[in-house]
Amino acid sequence: MKRIKFAVTFTILYFVNTVKWVNIYFIPQNLLFGGYHSLTGLSSKLNNNMDLRKILMVCWVLLSSGFLHGQSYVNTLRGTVKDQITQQPLAYVQVILSDSIVASTDDNGEFRFDGLRLGKYTLALQYVGYENLYLRNIQINTGKETIINTVMEESIQNMQEVVVSADKEKAKPLNEMSLISTRMVSVEETQRYAASFNDPARMANSFAGVVQTDAGNNHITIRGNAPNGLLWRLEGIDIPNPNHFAYVSTSGGGVSILSGQLLSNSDFSTGAFAAEYGNALSGVFDIKLRKGNNEKREYTFQIGALGIDLAAEGPFKKGSKNSYLVNYRYSTLGLLSKAKIIDIGGSITTFQDLSYNMSFKNKKWGDITLFGLNGLSSQTGQDTTFDQHIDFVSNTLVNGITHSKTFGSNSFLRTALVISNTQNSVFVNENDSLHSNVSFVAYDENHRHDKVTLSSKFQHKLSANTALKIGIIQSTLRYKLRQVSKDDFMAPEKTLFRQQGATSLSQFFVQIQHKVSNRLTTNIGLHTMSNWLNARHTIEPRAAIQYGIAPKQTLTLGYGLHSQLLPLSTYFVQADVNETTTLVNKNLGMSKAHHIVLGYSIQPHDLLNIKAEVYYQALFNVPQGLVKNDNISLVNLEFGTPDIPLENKGIGKNYGVEITIEKYLNRGLYFTFTNSMYDSKFKGTNGQWYNTRFNGNFATTFTGGKEFSISKKKNRTMSINMKVIYTGGLRQNPIDLAKSIEKNSTVFDTSNPYSLRMKNFLRTDVKLAFKRNYKHMTTSLVFDMQNVGNVQNVNGQYYNPKSKSIANYTQVGLLPIISYKIEF
Repeated sequence: MKRIKFAVTFTILYFVNTVKWVNIYFIPQNLLFGGYHSLTGLSSKLNNNMDLRKILMVCWVLLSSGFLHGQSYVNTLRGTVKDQITQQPLAYVQVILSDSIVASTDDNGEFRFDGLRLGKYTLALQYVGYENLYLRNIQINTGKETIINTVMEESIQNMQEVVVSADKEKAKPLNEMSLISTRMVSVEETQRYAASFNDPARMANSFAGVVQTDAGNNHITIRGNAPNGLLWRLEGIDIPNPNHFAYVSTSGGGVSILSGQLLSNSDFSTGAFAAEYGNALSGVFDIKLRKGNNEKREYTFQIGALGIDLAAEGPFKKGSKNSYLVNYRYSTLGLLSKAKIIDIGGSITTFQDLSYNMSFKNKKWGDITLFGLNGLSSQTGQDTTFDQHIDFVSNTLVNGITHSKTFGSNSFLRTALVISNTQNSVFVNENDSLHSNVSFVAYDENHRHDKVTLSSKFQHKLSANTALKIGIIQSTLRYKLRQVSKDDFMAPEKTLFRQQGATSLSQFFVQIQHKVSNRLTTNIGLHTMSNWLNARHTIEPRAAIQYGIAPKQTLTLGYGLHSQLLPLSTYFVQADVNETTTLVNKNLGMSKAHHIVLGYSIQPHDLLNIKAEVYYQALFNVPQGLVKNDNISLVNLEFGTPDIPLENKGIGKNYGVEITIEKYLNRGLYFTFTNSMYDSKFKGTNGQWYNTRFNGNFATTFTGGKEFSISKKKNRTMSINMKVIYTGGLRQNPIDLAKSIEKNSTVFDTSNPYSLRMKNFLRTDVKLAFKRNYKHMTTSLVFDMQNVGNVQNVNGQYYNPKSKSIANYTQVGLLPIISYKIEF
């Protein structure tokens, strides 16, 4: 316990000592006045104020010294096996542990191995009439039991053995209907990858076709699309943006509200998604929550530069199969700021979140879960460049209930009800440049959404080779929106929108999967969507084929029509037309895109997978400006609300090729190499084709690492992980300096849109992790360094009114994040 106390003290002292040189900005400071700034930027000045070698030496001494004596520690591995379609528990499945220990599932589909020594294991699952399943790299630690919940896929040739030799966590998505451009995101990867900070969106920038728009936040652009084209789902139901410090019309933010303590394996899709997903143009993050341990109470404490986490899980009462899992986190920066231990330029930045997942099982009435993620975040501080005081608030509350029940042996029904609330506000008080000691409200923006969503999904196995999935998603939304501004103290107030009311969105989908043989699988589906705000409707066909052209070689082809609503405030932009205030965008339709994807994968070895995809996206019906030469199109929207009248006449196109070479974790070694070559274009209002804001043309990533055992008893390990990102620079409209000086704010030249390209982006991340297993406890010390080379990557330009010149926004430099975790 002395070493644990020392580790916690060391972590706090490290953070207090280094955070003094860190400035944090969580809102786009110059966005309000025409400039461009990242939604989250962390500008570090630590380079000359600490010796990383000393810190690494302390880490090594902390984890390595004094542990020469100990005993052989053990723990339990258990889990549940169900049918992939019906979710029925499978009894008498043979479960083979590392080719030696054999068990079988009971009537509830549960299996168990007690007394396992520390280390990594492989599970082989075999069942008559089902495809064999292999699960690799299952880690046994002393701090918590290892619980595996998995599904098996029925074989259509019951007398013929079919072996699935690929690692389940990489080769197949959780959603059996997602055959195209979909990858499982495992919890282990989220925790292992360098600079992921246990955030699925940050981890995703290691995948082909994914580019992070700013190293200071987790906004991602997929295959050249705008970041807001991403759909977030939690437990099978659409949710608002689950990130702290999220700005309007974005799908990301500074810090994820989703705690790594609650995450289970999830799916990430980048194109031609299955029919059950709607209201998205670029991608889908389908997040799953894990259930708490229903036999034993377990706890986690973590302290680090991002926050202090407390988690608890276990059964509600001994012998009960009902369980709870709760996690609370408070930002370390906010805690130290309020305690006046540190001072960051007078600004106060705080966030906190509470997440939970409670499971109740009943054989007669079905299973019920209560889940939620609730995050509060705010920042207040001064912008000295524009002489402003800015208050920024971003809150997201999501709470829901699900009911799941099987009917007979072939049907499964899952219904979910979610109540969510989001509030996003920016309040700017500015000192007038012409009147000393006079301030005025320069900007006041507030968005509040209260939403109730009901989702119901029915799955039915028509036969061993045919499955049906059908469902509805009904959302009712109440909103209150406001954006007003003033250019100076004497100027009149301008209102962009001021509305409140209610609307609803209806979605329906149906999809059928048919396996012609064990080599050929076909999917066909339909998704419909109705926006009752302006009675706009869409019907979207989807189809996919997967064919095993040879052993361990697969060819896939998919098509989908996809649509997405505009940010709600866009519909309520008001302007004076013939001396009458009119909602000029109220009748805008949805943005749409045709997706076509052709893929090929080969597995030359069980631990190596090579995948290539070629894709084409034709965007149409995209809102664009009415003025011929303004060349404004929402394909380039990164955040905020367009302040002009729009019409659905814009078009665009994204096409490219991606390759992924992935070696699965084995003997502590893994790596993933991706390369994407793409082009992203849009047609301006003048009829000419131009690059989009997100057309970097290429993206290359390498992610890899090695884990070492540093004790004979395998109770201490060390891992080194690295990620290298090299992408083409993003683009921006050039700035008209003369007009900017005249207006004293940034004015862009849109006659040749996005002709200014930033320098190529380069970043190297390194993560060192040390883990120690005690008899009933596991401790981890992690030192995660983003941008170890301190490369000053340029994100964009803005007009600086003080120097009357054009200045650059640079992205995050060296960012070291340390954390210490105890599991017991």
